[in-house]
Amino acid sequence: MYEYLIFGVAFGGTMIAAILDLWTTEVPDSISIIVGSVSFGLHLALSWVTGDITYALWSAGLGVGFLAAGWALYCVGGWGGADAVVLGSLGFALPYIGEVMAPLGAVPWPYPFTFMLNILIIGSLYSLAYAMYKGFTVDGLMQTFLDDIRNYAGRMMLIMIAVTGVMAGIALAADLQGLAPIGSSLQVMVWYLPLLIGLLILYRYLRIVEDHGLVREIDVEDLAVGDVVVEEIELEAGDIHPSRIVGIDEDQLDELIETKETVEIQHGVRFVLTFPLAFAATAFLGDLVLLALDLLG
Repeated sequence: MYEYLIFGVAFGGTMIAAILDLWTTEVPDSISIIVGSVSFGLHLALSWVTGDITYALWSAGLGVGFLAAGWALYCVGGWGGADAVVLGSLGFALPYIGEVMAPLGAVPWPYPFTFMLNILIIGSLYSLAYAMYKGFTVDGLMQTFLDDIRNYAGRMMLIMIAVTGVMAGIALAADLQGLAPIGSSLQVMVWYLPLLIGLLILYRYLRIVEDHGLVREIDVEDLAVGDVVVEEIELEAGDIHPSRIVGIDEDQLDELIETKETVEIQHGVRFVLTFPLAFAATAFLGDLVLLALDLLG
């Protein structure tokens, strides 16, 4: 019962945070604080009822660990501060016994590891869908992408030649050692090389979306608290570092209006929705990789 109650609090709270992120781009830290505090409190109560302190220690350890991991990604510009805090709040909510919340799916890894893998999978698909949407809604973006591919074609060809050479060398060595016939290895290469081309094209597309589709220059009068400025600007109210995805505050906004005419801002992928989706998927479906393999037969 406790685990299902914790799930309801965590999923409901982070879904509210996701809706606010999609609607306003602003996620109050108070939501994550409430989710984390209530989740830890319920684990603490579970420890008191059962006489097993492990439940409380598990919640505290994962919460602090996830918050540290999220904050590290924030510091290197991997995602926003709200994402880090939401991830930490879910760390306090992850169940001690994975099978309690995954009756319909398989969880071969430790439960927190499965959760992080599911975040990676769902986050990648979500980000790709968002990037595709931007590609068709931002004027001139697809043409910029095609021009970039033409400019990048020579470098892409060199990468393909290098990878082909390495794979051919490995195939030859495996054949000489009697590990695998070279014919079989070449058949595998036929599948991997198109995949590599696709990944290279996808990488360039995502870079174009990030550099051109999600960044625009606006007048400072149109700035609002929470906008992410992507210029390196020194301010008395606090310097702006484009390597960190964090919105400006009221004092920074006032100073920018006094000192600048235009600034470049970035509309990043509103990523918070990934967390409640991954949390629910882990709870009721288990490991998404295993699920996909099962569905594919």
